[in-house]
Amino acid sequence: MAISKVTSASITTNAVGPTQLNEASNYDFTGTVTGAGEANKPAWNAYMGSQQSLAGDTFTVINCDTETVDTNSAYDTSTKRFTVPSGHAGTYFWYIIIRETYDTDREFRITLYKNGSMYHQYRVQLNPNGNAGRCYQSSGILELAVGDYIEPRYFLGENPVSGVLDNGVDNTKFGGFKIRGS
Repeated sequence: MAISKVTSASITTNAVGPTQLNEASNYDFTGTVTGAGEANKPAWNAYMGSQQSLAGDTFTVINCDTETVDTNSAYDTSTKRFTVPSGHAGTYFWYIIIRETYDTDREFRITLYKNGSMYHQYRVQLNPNGNAGRCYQSSGILELAVGDYIEPRYFLGENPVSGVLDNGVDNTKFGGFKIRGS
């Protein structure tokens, strides 16, 4: 990091005087900067290890049971939840990506639940067009306190009465990361 300009107003009395510095010059900085930026942790990403069958007219937790990233051991593969660990309250970015393998007229919703209640939903009504295997995503930013948890859910409308979410690291997944502390 280079300091682009030093002004005489920032020089304290009896320290380095303005005549000793060229205000238009660049200076190499060799110190430590604190409080600039975040480490974006905790962070998590999990995907479905196997296909998930769905029933119609119900909000089903998406089975993202295989982790690729979990910096603070805050994602639980058994409950499919990210829970904010101690000392990590703040603003988080989250995302849900799904790949469905059926093709018919239907309504579906990608939802994010916070502490057991719906927080966000992305709702789509599709008509059949012969394109099975489409991907959809939803993402956002939210404030989380220590102990809050979020989980991805999927709702499939009544027509069809069942469906399948595709598995694999490049298909259905849930993740996010901390943007800043509270």
